[in-house]
Order: sequence, then C-alpha cells, then structure tokens
Amino acid sequence: MSMRRRQAPRASRHPLRILLGALCLFPNLSNAADSDPRIEKPKPDQVEEIQVLGRPAGRSLADSLRMAERSPGGVSVIDNDAIRFGPNLTFKQVLEQAPGVYIQSRYGGGETRLSIRGSGISQTFNSRGVRLMRDGLTLNEADGNLRPQLLEPLNISHMEVLRGANAMEYGVSTLGGAVAMTSLTGRNENANFARLEFGSDRYWRPQLSYGTTLGDELDVFASFSGIYTDGFRDHSEEKSSRAYANLGIQHNPGLTSRLHFDFQDNQLQLPGSLTREQVAQDPTQARSIQKRLDNSRDFEMYRGAYSFEAELNATSRLRGGLSYQGLDMFHPIFTNIVDSWQNDIALTLRYEHDPGESADPSHWNRRLLLGTNIAWGNNSSQRYRNEMESVGSSEPVRGEKNRERSREAVTTEYWIENRLALHRDVELVLTGMLTYATRNSSETLFPANTTTVLDEDYLGFSPRIGVVWSPWENTQLFSNLSRSYEAPTNGQFTNTASGNALDAQTATTLEAGARGSVPNMTSLEWEAAIYYAFVEDELLTVENPPNSGEFRTGNADDTRHFGIEFGLTGSVPINLLGDDTLILRFVYNYTDFEFHDDPAWGDNAIPGIPPHFGNAEILYALGDLYVGPVVEFASSWYANYQNDLQADAYAILGMKVGYDVTENVRLLFEAKNLTNDFYASNTSITDQSASADPAVFNPGRVRSYFGGIEATW
Repeated sequence: MSMRRRQAPRASRHPLRILLGALCLFPNLSNAADSDPRIEKPKPDQVEEIQVLGRPAGRSLADSLRMAERSPGGVSVIDNDAIRFGPNLTFKQVLEQAPGVYIQSRYGGGETRLSIRGSGISQTFNSRGVRLMRDGLTLNEADGNLRPQLLEPLNISHMEVLRGANAMEYGVSTLGGAVAMTSLTGRNENANFARLEFGSDRYWRPQLSYGTTLGDELDVFASFSGIYTDGFRDHSEEKSSRAYANLGIQHNPGLTSRLHFDFQDNQLQLPGSLTREQVAQDPTQARSIQKRLDNSRDFEMYRGAYSFEAELNATSRLRGGLSYQGLDMFHPIFTNIVDSWQNDIALTLRYEHDPGESADPSHWNRRLLLGTNIAWGNNSSQRYRNEMESVGSSEPVRGEKNRERSREAVTTEYWIENRLALHRDVELVLTGMLTYATRNSSETLFPANTTTVLDEDYLGFSPRIGVVWSPWENTQLFSNLSRSYEAPTNGQFTNTASGNALDAQTATTLEAGARGSVPNMTSLEWEAAIYYAFVEDELLTVENPPNSGEFRTGNADDTRHFGIEFGLTGSVPINLLGDDTLILRFVYNYTDFEFHDDPAWGDNAIPGIPPHFGNAEILYALGDLYVGPVVEFASSWYANYQNDLQADAYAILGMKVGYDVTENVRLLFEAKNLTNDFYASNTSITDQSASADPAVFNPGRVRSYFGGIEATW
C-alpha cells in the first residue's frame, strides 16, 4: 500500500497536554509588577488616561545593539531591512551576512547546512553545535539537533548572531554559539505587508502578514507564507506551507506575555549528492538511486509557546517561557522508508539586573544575569524496506519492518554571569555554566529481533572570562577565554562507530577582536575576530556503509579550530548625482580546522568547509533605485578525511536591483550565477578515498532569475 503522508498516532500528541497543563503552573507574575512601588494602580476613572506602549516579543533592536557593543566577543545584529532586501529569500541569504557563519543550501532549496566556527562540521543534514532561539525560547530539539529549514525569515524583526562563547548570554555552551531572533508583532511598524516572489524553475513564494493592536492591552500578528518550486535539479521539487501567529498581552506596565503558534507542511524531494565528474557534466541531474526510489523528506511541524517578561523594579527583570514542538516525518531514503515522531518540551527562565545607561560609572557591579534552560524530547521511529520497484509503484511503498527505535534526551543548563567595571571604559565579564544531559535509546533490528540499549549521563562545567575595552569613541576591543561543552545528539548517540556511548565534545577557545565604525563615516561599521579552539573528543560523522543513508559517529581525540572573521557593512555617500550612495556589505572568513596527531588521520585537515569563503555586494543607490553586483566565493576544500578529494574553488557573480515605486511598494530583482558556472557549493563528508569516486558533491545553483514585489501599509 502506497502512502506519502500519514497521521501520527494520538500518543505522539500527548505532550501538548503537558504544555497546557504546565502553563497553569506558572506563578501569577503580575504580582511582581503589581507590588512594584513605581507603579501606581489606576482608579477606574483614570483608566483612559493610562498609556501602554507595549514591548517587542523579545529584545528590542536597541537592546540587541547595546548587548553586542558590550559583548567580549564576536556578535552581529541583522535588522529587518537587511533581511527583506532581495528576492529568493532563504535563511542562507540572511545568516551569510554575519562573519563566522558557513551556511549553504544543501540541494538548492530549504534543506540547509549550517556551521559556525566549525561547529557540527561533519553534520551534512540538519545541524548541531548552534542554538536557534526565537523570543528567548529554543527552536532546537532537546538533544541539540536543529532543522534550519523550519525558519521563516520574513517573520523576524531582527536577529543576533552570537558566535562561540558569546552565546552564554542565553545559557548556550556550544562551540558554534547561537542565533537569537525576535519576532514581528502587532506593535511593529513593518508588520503589515504582502510579498510575492517568482522566478526560475517555477519558483513562487507568496506571503501575507498582518499585525495590529487591539486596544492598549492586546496586539496580534499573523503570517501565511509558502515556497513552491520545481528546483533547479531533477527530483528537487519543494512545497512548503507555513502559518505563524503571536498574541501579546500587556497585563500592566510591568508585565507582558505572548502566545506563539506555528504550523508547517513541508514536502522536499531529495536529489542527492553527485560525483565530481557528474557536477562538471550536468549539475541539474539527480542521483539515480534517489530519484528511482523517490527519496524525500516530508514532515508536518506544529509548535505552541508562551513567553513573558516581568519588570521586578527599575533595574531588574525576569524573562522566560515554555514551548512544545511536534514533528511528524515520512522519509524515504535510499532503499528504506523511515517514519518518525518527535516531541520536545522546553522551559527557560532568565533573571537580569542591569542598571543600563543610568548606572553610576564608579559602580563596581554593572550587571548580573542568571538563568536555567530545561529541555526534554523523545523520538520514535520505524524503518521499512522500500518495495516500490518490486511492486511496480510510482511512489514509496512500505515493505517489511527492519528496525524500530525509541530515543529520549534531557538537557538542563544553569548559568550565572557577572559584569564588573574595572574602569570607566573597561568591563570584565565572568560566566559560569553547568550542563547536565541524559541520552538513552533502544533499538530493535528485524527479523533477528535483537535489541540494543544505550544509556549515558553527561555533566560539564563551562567557564568564561572576557574583557571589553572602549579606548576610542565608536570602537571596542575585546577578548575572552572560554570552555564549551556538548553532549551528542540522539542521532549521533545511537549510531556510534564503536557501538559504545560517545563522550561529550569539549573545547577551550581563546578569542580576540575589535569592532567599530569608520572615522567620519559612522554608517560604515566593521567587526573582526580571531579565535583558536583546542577541541577534545570532537563529534565527527561519516556515512557508513557508503550509499546507505546510514551514518556513524565517533570521537576524535584531539583537533584544532583556528579562524579569522571580518565583516563590513553600511553606506558611503558619493554625491555624484546629488544624494547617491554606495551600499556595501563584505564578509570574509579564514578557517583552519585539523586533526592533531590522530591515529588514523595524523594532522590532516578536517573536511567539509573551505579555508577561505565569504560574500560581498556593492549597490549603487540613487533616489528610489539601487543596483549592483553580488559575489559569493570560496577556495577549494577537502571532502574526505584522507585529504585526496577536493571540491574546486569558485567565485559566483550575481546582480541585485530594487526600485521603490512608491513609499509602500518595492520591486525586487536578482540574477544568480550570471556566468552559469558548474560548481559544488558544498559537500558531504566521506572516509572513502578519491579513487572510489564517491558521490559527495552538491551542485550550486545554475544561472537563475528571481523577481518580487512587496507592498506595506
């Protein structure tokens, strides 16, 4: 019997009840604001005289910029204007604006590979080592696994990219750090818009978003969007429908809460990786076995969340929330079909005492932060033989069951951070973070009916000491020394190379850098950082056996991650024709990730990420028009552990054009890969030598054209 979709059994939906019940357990936080002596409770005849301004869903843009300026390490802030600047918008187009970030569309669509400073470097599907958050609440699964393709960039007001230990701001101790996003709400001026993108390969991407206030106490935002395309490769059709809404409640001047709701239906065909020669001949082709067996990743995602912010007094506040996420997936991969159900519940609480700009310059203690993150998740999956060829079907057909799995993860984090003033222009940042995690799994193989059980606890402490010095106006120098700690994800924990439980990955990282604006040109900002990480027990994954869709993970005893990051963004007035300007953006990254005296690989480079990569755009803006070239570049890099198989270097030229027809209507156009180069934009990672001619190369997009129109009101 052929089934492309199916409902999860009701048992997989029980955690939603847990979420609703847990919400009832939250204390009446309005008491914290009601007891604040600064707040005078209005009398009935005074209610209409009270003005409630409301708050964003998370940090305001001003607060995010201030946090970045005070961070003892690399942090970038990307605002909504930068997010909505061009058509064919994906999470890649947004995050590549930040230094230190390696992000590529795996097959040209929503399937995305994400790594920051080499985090999860061998993870070629989903991501690990980076925490994604929205309005302070995690979007990762409880084990740390991340699906970047679930993000809708146009629903974001702004985002913070906190690289490495700088993510301890949110209680995150991973090597890569975190991306913290703030949602649009009914109180944002730019929340109302309609947008339609269209282009090559029958691509179209509609979105309608609306936000409004309902009196002084309520605001609501809702967005409906989709991505529909045949894809530039054979067997790469994508259909994604998304709905998101949030409701804000201003209980009183000191307490705001917000409810969030998501639903997505995603159907992604998987064209697979190619050999080096296949990319050179025809990058639009699909891998034959994956097309023949109709490989895909189809899933529904549903999410509910509650967040709040309570002002305890003039300088202290409590933030937190609770979320539930469910994911129901149908995944034909190579000769098998995997059905899986994923449920995750996460809780966060964060207390902050920060006098802000009102702080006495001579005061020793500038800021105190402490918090906890708790996440629980379970995954159940069943794997069947794909019998579509044997029964003559055009769609995947479940045959005999050959594997059943049940996995559970709990991750608990506690952290405290203190910011101390050593001098009027020098701040010392001290952070301590404790991580406790459990992983357990049960796997039964059929027809042998043998069961393997793994169970492991992980405990780690991650300290950080950092300093920020502001020697000149609009310039900060920073440095920090930190330790990261990461337990394996469920997928890694279950699929070990040795059959035994994996160790946690740790790293000691030294970082230094600077940021500021160009003198006499404050709209042109720059940031630069250098880091060196001594990594122990790095979690590295490889497909084994080849062409199976099965992966094995092991710990590499001793590895090194060294890198340099640089970013420049802003505008420069040139005044050739009046008010014309140049809009500039440039990102460059140098990476050197390698083994150190490894028994198998010696001092070889860790494959997967180019040593040099980045992007740039130079747009000429005159009045309502902007136009200019866009370039993405990368040096050659290794795709296998033997270091005898390489992807070629590339520099891809594009063109971007925008025109404001009116104050509220903008036309968008972008041409990609104008020279129609055939190249691999990213690779999988293998332990096969080049002589085996492994299929690990993922082609970059061929010449394509995209347009769009956006109307705001």
